[in-house]
Amino acid sequence: MRLLITVFLALLSISQVFAQSSSCIFQLPDNSTLNFSALDLSTVSPYVYNLPYVKNTKITFNFCGEASYCSVVDPGSSICSTNSTTNTIYSFGSFSRGEITAPLPSNIPGTGIQLKYSGNPKKICGGSKTRNSYLNLVCADVSAPQVVSAITPWDPNGVLCQITLQINVPCPGLSFP
Repeated sequence: MRLLITVFLALLSISQVFAQSSSCIFQLPDNSTLNFSALDLSTVSPYVYNLPYVKNTKITFNFCGEASYCSVVDPGSSICSTNSTTNTIYSFGSFSRGEITAPLPSNIPGTGIQLKYSGNPKKICGGSKTRNSYLNLVCADVSAPQVVSAITPWDPNGVLCQITLQINVPCPGLSFP
């Protein structure tokens, strides 16, 4: 009986891995696919980026799943900002509530996709808006994701309601000069 339970749990774990990884494969209009499954950090520490122009503020994110640190304030949250001075965590959305644009919007050069993470509509920002974020994943000859720019449009009331990060990511199957 113990062996049967062990086998069942092992199969369940394997199916969970495949279920999670398949949610991070995106098809482009030319029928090629971008597989970002290796970038999903649902089970380990998420990515962290220090905003250079907002003192003591970090962006914590996971590409295709929950960032456990962020889900403290918004279950299922994929991206959040934290400020060590004020001890605040703001969720900037969940992958499961978001949208995917493939290929990248025309104003962003390169091959890749744009992931929009939508915030919890019950938690408003700056009056009546919802916090949202965009991650522009641009294929590049890199070994690990690198945030190359961050644009943070502020609400007229001085509240941060949207984050946009431009990220160079390794893209399997693509060759670079």
